Amino acid sequence: MSKHLYIINLIFKSLESIGDLTEVFRKISSLLNEVIRFDSFQAGFYKAKSDTVNWIFTTNESQFEKSVFKSEEDEIVSLAICRIETVYSNLAQKKIFSLNKNEEICLSENRILSKSRMVTPIITNDDVFGLINMTGANADLFTERDAFLMSIVATQFGMALENCEQLVEIEEKEKLRSMVELASSVGHELNQPLTGITGYCALIKEDLKESDSIYDDIVEIEKQAGRLEKLVYKFQNLLYLENKSVND
Repeated sequence: MSKHLYIINLIFKSLESIGDLTEVFRKISSLLNEVIRFDSFQAGFYKAKSDTVNWIFTTNESQFEKSVFKSEEDEIVSLAICRIETVYSNLAQKKIFSLNKNEEICLSENRILSKSRMVTPIITNDDVFGLINMTGANADLFTERDAFLMSIVATQFGMALENCEQLVEIEEKEKLRSMVELASSVGHELNQPLTGITGYCALIKEDLKESDSIYDDIVEIEKQAGRLEKLVYKFQNLLYLENKSVND
C-alpha cells in the first residue's frame, strides 16, 4: 500500500499547476500504470447539454474507437455519469460493480463484457466535468482498491480544476476592477475640459448672431463636445455594470 500512497502523492504534485490537460492526463496515466496494470487509458470531457463524451487523450490508439460519442452508447460510461461514482467490471466475474454504493449492477439484456473496464468521473462544482476510462484484457484486472484509488485521484483532479477556475475568476475580477478605475480616471480627465468647452461655446453664442460666420462652427463644436460627454458616460456606466455583475 505504501507504493500506492507514493503514487498518489506524485499525482497530487502533478496537479498543483494545471496547464495543458492532455499533458496532465499523460503524466497521470504514466504514474497510475505503476500500480494499476491497465492496457489502455483514455481521458476527456463530458458535455451534459449534448450528453457527449470527448476523449482528448489515449495511451492506445488501436483501442480508441471513437473520440466523440453519446454517453448512452457506452453502458459503463453512462452508469459512471448517472451515478457520479467509479464503476468497474471484470471479465472473470462478468459483472459490473460500483464503488461508493458497494453493489453489483445488473447488465442490460444480452450485454456481454468484452474486456475489463473501470470508468471514473471527474467532478467539478458538483457536475461531471470529465471521465477517465481504463481497459484491459486481463480477467481479474480491476479491484475495489483500484476503484478507490481512482476515486481519490479524480476527487483531487476536480478540486485542482475548481481552484484553477477560481484563480482565473479572481484574476478577471482584478483586471476588470483596474479597467473600471482607469475608465473613471480617464473619464474625469476628459469630462472637465469637455464641460469647459460646452460652457465656453454657450457664452460665445450669446455674443454672436446666427448670421455671423463662426456661429455654425461654434454650434458644431458644442454639439460634438456634448456627444463625446455622452460617450464617456456610457463607457463608464457599461464598465460599472459589468463589474457589478461579476462581483454579485
